[in-house]
This record gives sequence, C-alpha cells and structure tokens, in this order.
Amino acid sequence: MFIGMLHSFRLLLPGFLLGTLFALILGVPMGLSRVFRNNIHPIVYSVSVIPPLLLAPFAIHFFASFARASMFLIFYFAIWPTLFATINGVMTIDKRYLDNAATLEISGVKRLFHVIFPSAMPSILAGFVTAFRGSFIVLVYAEMFGVKYGMGYFVQYYSTLGRFENVMSGFIFLVIVLVIVMQIIERVKNRILKWTIN
Repeated sequence: MFIGMLHSFRLLLPGFLLGTLFALILGVPMGLSRVFRNNIHPIVYSVSVIPPLLLAPFAIHFFASFARASMFLIFYFAIWPTLFATINGVMTIDKRYLDNAATLEISGVKRLFHVIFPSAMPSILAGFVTAFRGSFIVLVYAEMFGVKYGMGYFVQYYSTLGRFENVMSGFIFLVIVLVIVMQIIERVKNRILKWTIN
C-alpha cells in the first residue's frame, strides 16, 4: 500500500500542479478584463462541463502510456475549480486596491503578486482545495486501468481476486491518506490566510 501511495502521488502531483498553473494563467486575465472574459468564458464553460471520466478512452488512445493518460485526466479536472475560483476572486477585488496601486505606480509583476494575488487568494485557495479533493477521486479511477501500482490499483486488483479484506484495507488506507493530506493543505491555507482569520 505504501509503494502504491508513492506511485499515486507521482501521477497526482504533476497533473494537479500543471492544472493549477494553467488555471491561474488563464483565470487572472479573465478576471481583470471583461472583454476577454466575455469572449473566452463560453468556450471555457462548454469544455468544463465534460466529465473527465468520459475522456478516459480518448486519453488512452492519444497518449503514449497509461501513466500520461492518467496525468492528463487529473490535469483536466484540476483546472476548472481553481479557474472559476480565480476568475471570481479577481473580479471581486475591491476597486480601491487597484486604484491605489495605479496611484502608487505599481504595475506588472509587482501588481500581480502584491495586489491581485493577495486580494483574490481566499477564493483561489478555496478552489484549490476543491480541485485537489476531486483530483484525488479522478486519480483513484485512473489507476484502475493500465497501471501496476497505486492506491486505486490496489483496491481494484484485490477486488478482482475476491480478497475483500484487502479491498477494505485499501479503502481505509486511501481515506486516511486523503484526510492527512487535506489536513496539511488546510493548515497551509490557514497560515497563508491568517490575516483573514479572526
């Protein structure tokens, strides 16, 4: 199970982090520009409603390995919660912050990291947490085909053999890992947002 956990995170982290990065790169300009948002949002929304599980056959067909197909599914799912949370967070920034930044001639990267991201961070991190929780579910599904290690594979393998005591152990282990990881993320989130907590 521990070997499976390590293999699971080798699939989860690259796909999830790339999806989060893509969401931020697209979400910030969409939140800042109404024209850009109105033009792109219908396309983004149309693509986002496609369940990642329906894309599994296409991912297997187009990617050279099952591992890359699994990473793609995680990448695809991780984008949407963070993207929409980023758009909403940037759109709802108090205009006075942006006006003050313009008055102080803060622009470019400095404006992004000192004004926009801190102001939108509560919303962004809420989307990040939702995306991670869902990506974990997609990971478990993706591991049920084509891979030889992973927490999802462990459950599927022993289910096929009818070893239900191992299946139950796998479920319990998976839940414990998810709870521990989510607790770590929540603590990091609270530390980042300590200025918002009474």
